[in-house]
Amino acid sequence: MRLVLDEDQTVGAVARDLDLTLSALALWVRQAQAERTKGKSGLMREEREELARVRKKTVGSTCCCMPRLRAGAGITAVPAFTMTSSSGASV
Repeated sequence: MRLVLDEDQTVGAVARDLDLTLSALALWVRQAQAERTKGKSGLMREEREELARVRKKTVGSTCCCMPRLRAGAGITAVPAFTMTSSSGASV
């Protein structure tokens, strides 16, 4: 990250020189930059860890008004309804 952030080398050039994937190095550079700027340019390490904890905690939770479905389960039929007029005749 120092080569990119401090020595103005491109992510692509550094990734090639160090035999790294461009996407991995780019992610590490963004994370290092966020740490240096105290979160002004992205999430800091502590924020990323907290976000991961919250996401892990909420996986599988549902809204209190929504039924929980098993994997592979779905709504197989929608209840039918009939419209009636004010006189009680089916429409």
